[in-house]
Amino acid sequence: MKILKKPLDYVVKQLQSKRFHVKKQENRKAYDRTKIRKEARKLLDDSSSLFWGQILFLY
Repeated sequence: MKILKKPLDYVVKQLQSKRFHVKKQENRKAYDRTKIRKEARKLLDDSSSLFWGQILFLY
């Protein structure tokens, strides 16, 4: 299985939309780019994360 590498901004947008749907009450947190970027980098570091695998193969 080939792992697709996507630009960080693309992954950030996916995380933002996912968080927006999960926490509709906290819209400001959903669009806090720096927080989401840190989250994305944390996922990049943790190669065994199932959530990261889901993001990679969404499209």
